[in-house]
Amino acid sequence: MKIIGSKLRRRLSSIHPSTEQKRKALLIGIKYDTSGSPVSQEFGQLDEPHKDVTSVRDLLIDVYEYPPENIVVLIDGEGRDRKVQPTRVNMTREIQRLVQDVNPGDHLVFLFAGHLTQLTCSVRIEDDDMDEAIVHMDRGLSLC
Repeated sequence: MKIIGSKLRRRLSSIHPSTEQKRKALLIGIKYDTSGSPVSQEFGQLDEPHKDVTSVRDLLIDVYEYPPENIVVLIDGEGRDRKVQPTRVNMTREIQRLVQDVNPGDHLVFLFAGHLTQLTCSVRIEDDDMDEAIVHMDRGLSLC
């Protein structure tokens, strides 16, 4: 990835010269393998979300030159600090931080690798009468 990334970066930099635009990312990966994870036939454990988050993080840094300090990663796991796990509270907080102080031309990336579901739409504005929801690690749903 580093060799391909460096060639791609040179090509991109000639097309899109570096500017003072902010580059920020929020990457969330949930395997649902912790004691607080929702357990059902619908929401089983996943194998790849942490790998997906790591791959995208490396791509953003190596190819698109995102500053590592501007990339927030939330992944689940037993024994991890609760502040960096993808709970409803942490995800909501970090989404708000991601979009805070954004200006035209800034680049934002949001990645969610985990379960999604649909809920009956209460206000009937969806064509299919269903709202989409993210399944966070602490047994709940967040409407998209």
